[in-house]
Amino acid sequence: MEEEAYGAALQYFTGSKDHNIKLRSLAIDKGWKLNEYGLFKKDLTEVVARGTEEDIYKALGLKIMPPELREDRGEIEASLKGNLPELIELKNIKGDLHVHTVASDGNATMEEFAWACKKRGYEYLGITDHSYGLRVTDGLSAERLRGNIDIAHNVAKRVDGLKILIGAEVEILEDGSLDYPGDVLRELDFVVGAVHSKFNMESDAMTKRILTAISNDYLTILAHPTGRRLEQREPYFIDLEKVMLAAKAAGVCLELNAFPERMDLNDVNCRMAKEIGVKIAIDTDSHNVPQLDNMFFGVATARRGWLEKGDVLNTLSLKELVSFLST
Repeated sequence: MEEEAYGAALQYFTGSKDHNIKLRSLAIDKGWKLNEYGLFKKDLTEVVARGTEEDIYKALGLKIMPPELREDRGEIEASLKGNLPELIELKNIKGDLHVHTVASDGNATMEEFAWACKKRGYEYLGITDHSYGLRVTDGLSAERLRGNIDIAHNVAKRVDGLKILIGAEVEILEDGSLDYPGDVLRELDFVVGAVHSKFNMESDAMTKRILTAISNDYLTILAHPTGRRLEQREPYFIDLEKVMLAAKAAGVCLELNAFPERMDLNDVNCRMAKEIGVKIAIDTDSHNVPQLDNMFFGVATARRGWLEKGDVLNTLSLKELVSFLST
């Protein structure tokens, strides 16, 4: 009978099995029982709390927490201490810093993206067409990249109230160098670095490759840092903690790529980044306008990783972002 009630109680709460077991243990410590009908004195003769999850959590001495945190990863202990994070929300996002236009492998123009971002209430849009080395995406030569800058100036005149930042998704080559030379990179507002080749390198070699890229003065964001594509490609071998420590020291952000096939970084790695102190950029990697809505999935993953507004680069206002990019 007790096990049946216990099983139903676990279904009553929106949390993992381990999270809910810990709730039951808290009830037992207080001499109570938790089942699908509520929280009761041990002999089930007196109701302690019932009705809503909040009532149950409050009776157990806990502040109710968002469902995304209920994984038994320290959230109950944080609640007992009053240290639960104030999780990031979609409304906190001020812009998207990873978008591909028809200039490389995208299916929308810069202006189409700009109007769509303005409609979403964004303050800025980062254009990141591929660099020349990724030929399969019609990557941009330095000359074509400079043409993108001219296009941005013209679009900005028509889309008032939205700042268009010109960057590039630049290939991180096998030796860790970036695909454009410094004199080209310095013309950009920001630089996104990414690995798209030689995925089977040994961990030490891949880690060294990415650490070398992070040491480049022009790198702003490390895109999809583990290279995974869900049901298509496993993450490449890399010492991610070492990469995060280097990124923090260099002031480089790591990306949470919101594209559903990626979700890279995942929630566990976002939590590690938060603990190390690395800023995360939540970007959609959009190749068409509807994909801008994938920001929802990125924010959902960020919430599972305990990220708060202050942990995320593109929650900054335009003024704050420009200041960050200038340092």
